[in-house]
Amino acid sequence: MQGNLRRLSSDIHLAEGFLCSSVFIKPIKQFMNQTNEPVEVKAKPKTSLLLTVFILVLLVLVLFLSSGQTPQTYLSEINQSCAKYDPSNSLQVRTVNYKELVKNSEKFKGTFTQFSGEVLQIQEVENGGVMRLATAENLENPIYVIYKGSTNILQGDTVKVTGELAGDYEYSSVANYNLTIPKLVGCKLIRQ
Repeated sequence: MQGNLRRLSSDIHLAEGFLCSSVFIKPIKQFMNQTNEPVEVKAKPKTSLLLTVFILVLLVLVLFLSSGQTPQTYLSEINQSCAKYDPSNSLQVRTVNYKELVKNSEKFKGTFTQFSGEVLQIQEVENGGVMRLATAENLENPIYVIYKGSTNILQGDTVKVTGELAGDYEYSSVANYNLTIPKLVGCKLIRQ
């Protein structure tokens, strides 16, 4: 190690002739004269990074479910809606325009409809789950879907959901904005 430092010192002397300014040389010489010990660089522990990631994920989940209702509390609503759904009756499912739905969700409350899109977020518990689905019309047009049971659907998957419109769902975003999106009780979920 000391041999390397001596070589560096001699290289610095050679470089002085080539550099007009001692701006680069003086600090190196001063450092070399202060110590001949190797410099120890301490790495930050990875645990602080893992802890930060864990806290962020926990915060997102808390905010995602901050409406006061959890998937468990939706079970009776899901059971009531899906008891009315008849998969063999194609006339029961109506086409609903997203912009009209956002404008007046109460007008469509109780209407069975179908939306396809990309799963933005999904959270499951033992008896059901919730997801935010970006409709195929526009990724910026999400709907909030509640469903019963378990599914193999993951975040980023494309799905088709058939169910009953149930008004609006209000929540606070990570940036602390109050957002309102249409809510759908999902009776049939198909991964595409």
